[in-house]
Amino acid sequence: MFNPENLISQRKKLVKAISMVVVSLQRIETLIPTISDLGKRHQGYGVEDQHYDQVAEALLWMLETVLGDDWNEDVKTAWTNAYQLLASVMMEGARQRSSNAA
Repeated sequence: MFNPENLISQRKKLVKAISMVVVSLQRIETLIPTISDLGKRHQGYGVEDQHYDQVAEALLWMLETVLGDDWNEDVKTAWTNAYQLLASVMMEGARQRSSNAA
């Protein structure tokens, strides 16, 4: 789906996007248009809804691994909720792109 030669750049973009959301959680409504546009672009790359679940699983595994003893149910719930918000807005953006193209 993504160019294998560009995976480092893709990782950096993912971390930047997640960081942007985390920093902006108190005013997430200001990011909704940006996140929606990101979903529209990803739909053009062939990203499908089930891919968001795969990314969620990998992200949560990575956070649990990195955080070690600091990983607990509250942290897991917070990260899960934040990612689900991000993914749902991106998927809605992708659906808008699809319906506009039809």
